[in-house]
Amino acid sequence: MIHLLDLNKSPSERSKYTMGLSLLDEIPANRSCADANILPHWCPCQTFENILLNSSEAVNASQAIVNDINSQLAAYGGICEILEVGEIMDARVGQANDLVLRFVKHENVVVNRTVIYGDRVKPIADYMITLVTKPGNAVFEGTVRHDPASDNYHVLGISRISLYGKTSWCIDSQKMKIFCYCKVQKES
Repeated sequence: MIHLLDLNKSPSERSKYTMGLSLLDEIPANRSCADANILPHWCPCQTFENILLNSSEAVNASQAIVNDINSQLAAYGGICEILEVGEIMDARVGQANDLVLRFVKHENVVVNRTVIYGDRVKPIADYMITLVTKPGNAVFEGTVRHDPASDNYHVLGISRISLYGKTSWCIDSQKMKIFCYCKVQKES
């Protein structure tokens, strides 16, 4: 609230004296943990990096997405095609920053604050995959979490990013229409 004492100063001038942003200022889209005065070991921000489309991680994450779609459609009596991965269009991996992965504990939170780091833990990775399925050439984007300890790939969410039109006419469920490619297609 100290910014209310001098509204004539710009946000950058006021930020020299405060640890955050004013409620009256717009939050920048690219705000970092450092900008928000969040210590690096508490920063939850993930960095996403491109990975090879033919890497085992991209292939396994893509297959997990298609398996998840097929398992959801299984309850609909075989009216929808069983989908396969046609093409992996994009693959990225996101992991927590290095200091989060090495953080052990902190001491003296207010005065003489110290942070104790240890060995880097093997991180759980989130994969963002964009893929095309066949038949039908539907484009999906999914997030898959990989736990290296168990080598388990768990689908967190799937979105369809292409139109489905009449290709899912055979199914009534609005939720499943985005996934279904009917075995019998109506002619246009």
